[in-house]
Amino acid sequence: MLLPHSACQVCGPRAGVSPDSLFKCSRCQAVLYCGREHQSEHFASHKSTCKRIKKMRDRMAEEADKVRSANEDDWTPANALETHVGLFWGIHSTRPYMRVKLEVIRTLSTLASRPAIEAALAEAQDCMWLCRSDNLGI
Repeated sequence: MLLPHSACQVCGPRAGVSPDSLFKCSRCQAVLYCGREHQSEHFASHKSTCKRIKKMRDRMAEEADKVRSANEDDWTPANALETHVGLFWGIHSTRPYMRVKLEVIRTLSTLASRPAIEAALAEAQDCMWLCRSDNLGI
């Protein structure tokens, strides 16, 4: 798959529109627009995916906080994000975090935009860093 150029989600790549002049959707950060008019025009079709991405990213942040602030016991390490990198699947308390990351990746991958694909790739690389055995099948 070729990575799409940075382009407006509505009008695509156009002569005279610099990629630097595009802005991301403020909620999901996954699609680009050349102006507020095109963002408003596209919102009806983008709304459900946008809200889903935002909700999952919020949930991912909550799950990350749980992993960071976990009380250490026989089954759960303290702050596995720093102390058990690469071994996440063996720690049951990290699985909800990894599962929501996978859902973020899957949803971002449905969008044909450069920011979405770059974000999905970054999340996938992070998953592989946290769980080298790739139990989720990234």
